[in-house]
Amino acid sequence: KQWYQRRVAITAGVLLMEMGVLVLFWLLRSPSGFPGWADTHLEMMGGGKTHYLTDAWIVLLISLTLFLIPNENPFRGRVICRPPPGTKLVRSKRLLSHEVVMKKTPWDVLFILGGGYAIAYGCKDSGLSAAVGDSLSFLE
Repeated sequence: KQWYQRRVAITAGVLLMEMGVLVLFWLLRSPSGFPGWADTHLEMMGGGKTHYLTDAWIVLLISLTLFLIPNENPFRGRVICRPPPGTKLVRSKRLLSHEVVMKKTPWDVLFILGGGYAIAYGCKDSGLSAAVGDSLSFLE
């Protein structure tokens, strides 16, 4: 039972650290008092008005690191004390796996939501929403 509790504590600590880094990136993207990291990136890329690094990029970056960070300590038995001879070192599981994402994600909701956004953008960009709005102006 102690091994399980220690493993859960390590995993929870790593997830808490990831959440702290995410919030820190959100807060320091473009604060009002000083230039943030997004403003610095915009200057490095030659200026302009558009920030291409939005909050979504930060979330994607942090979520991709969940696929890379191991679920347990990868240095246990390798740095200070070596494992006993004859034991094989197995690859540890990651915090987030492809199987978990595919099983737990509500894909139908995501596709409906994405389709709705695509249709709304298409209607706005083509001028259809303005034309329908103008044609319904008699309802005022």
